[in-house]
Amino acid sequence: MRFLKKIWNQLHRFVFWAILLSIFWAWIYLNFVGDAKPAQKLVLTVESGDLKSHALAVLLEEPEPPEGLRMIQVRSFDYDIFGSAVVGDLYVMRESTLKATLDESPEKLAPLNLPEGWEGWSWQDQVYGIRVYDRDAGLSVAGDYIRYAPLTDPDPEPCYLCLDAQSSHLTDGTAWTVALRFLGLEHKP
Repeated sequence: MRFLKKIWNQLHRFVFWAILLSIFWAWIYLNFVGDAKPAQKLVLTVESGDLKSHALAVLLEEPEPPEGLRMIQVRSFDYDIFGSAVVGDLYVMRESTLKATLDESPEKLAPLNLPEGWEGWSWQDQVYGIRVYDRDAGLSVAGDYIRYAPLTDPDPEPCYLCLDAQSSHLTDGTAWTVALRFLGLEHKP
């Protein structure tokens, strides 16, 4: 009985060390095992409330990630719970968000060359977005993985694929390679 009492009196120390070890191993996993370095990871940030991010990332990596990448990560705009700026290499955003981004900081997005047969969103004679969702036109790229607008929305906004001008993957071409893979997932609802 005395032995159990000693353990009970020292329990706070065991709990403290267990918490400390858990934090340490979580840090090791997040920084060295479960994530890739920014130079080896491409981030696609999507403005959507309903997103099958893991399934879409796996599909974009098939049959293997583009050369130089270890992983493709798909996030929702609301992924960053602390409210700092949205970070990514590619963005899928609503027309109003695209317009606001270009009005406030036009250096954030890179001008694009449109692939054959795609419509774009222009600003000051440059194309900055490729249309990937338009309910009226029946266009929904990766519609099986992204719900661009609620079905009850009577007038949903079109959405566009954009490239981040500061992305390190813009110069090596991997951002455009993943963008073309994404555009290849066209889905007609």
